[in-house]
Amino acid sequence: MTTRMTIIKSFMAACAIACAGFAQKADAAALSASVNKMDYIQVRRLVSVSGATKYRLYRNTVNNRSSATLVWTGTAGTINDWTASLGCKYYYWLGYQKNGKWYVYTTSDWGARKLSLKVVRTVSGSRLYFKPTVNGYWVRTPWTVTWSNKNVCSWTWYQSNPYIGYFTGKKKGTCKWTLKFGSTYTVSASGTIKVY
Repeated sequence: MTTRMTIIKSFMAACAIACAGFAQKADAAALSASVNKMDYIQVRRLVSVSGATKYRLYRNTVNNRSSATLVWTGTAGTINDWTASLGCKYYYWLGYQKNGKWYVYTTSDWGARKLSLKVVRTVSGSRLYFKPTVNGYWVRTPWTVTWSNKNVCSWTWYQSNPYIGYFTGKKKGTCKWTLKFGSTYTVSASGTIKVY
């Protein structure tokens, strides 16, 4: 059964994995995180520990278990992380309770929300405006724009829905541009601008 994850708002001190009463368990993959869902990251528990009464899921934006945050406690085999931000990679660890004691697997897996980028360009006067959407939505950040021949065209940030910015021609020529969205998990598009 799929269970919607509820993120604990009163974040306790960095997952408390290093605290007394927790034991580390080295093992092969205990869970699997997806990269094929646009609205959430799906995490599947791959183990069923005999005698375990509850399971826990820890999450971090870096592969560091000691600073991870507890994000779920329960018994489901599949957990959907609806709080994952677009353009971010997340690492997950599995814990379980047995005989009143919590154990945590040392092996992690990472997941991210699937990204779909669509770029619409609109000319207004001497400006070429960019109107991109990620997974069907306008998103303010994080964007990166790179382009060649900066003596031919220049970029100006203009992050107001539905735009993120525009190119302005400086002289005749061609510019190649690349637009990238995301921080640790990215999607990009590229093209060419001709200035007449």
